[in-house]
Amino acid sequence: LFRSNGKKFSIIPKERKEVFLRIKIDKGLLLEIDNDTKKCDYGFIRNVNSDFYFVELKGIDIDSAVKQLVSTILIFRRKYGISAEKTFAYIVSSGLPRAANQKFQKLQENFIKSKMGVELKKQTNHFQLYV
Repeated sequence: LFRSNGKKFSIIPKERKEVFLRIKIDKGLLLEIDNDTKKCDYGFIRNVNSDFYFVELKGIDIDSAVKQLVSTILIFRRKYGISAEKTFAYIVSSGLPRAANQKFQKLQENFIKSKMGVELKKQTNHFQLYV
């Protein structure tokens, strides 16, 4: 379980002993990248298969959250050579109006179509990822 600003992100593995490495990305790992470049908050690497999970903890601005995830993924592709097949992205947001759901579906489609990663999902307040 990881929490920040009232938002929570949990990874719940089937195997209790499974290990995930948490990386603070924004104002952390990628400090050498200029501060004008938007980055997501955290990344998690799954030890058993090297999958990358990128997480953005956001208020209600889903567009910005997706942009931050995409820019971070592109940086990781250039610097570390991760592939789309190993990339997953998640947004933990505050409550959103219903109209935002349709817009998010378009963002999801574009994310997959542009081969940014395997999936882009969002949850309100607490995202529980079962792997």
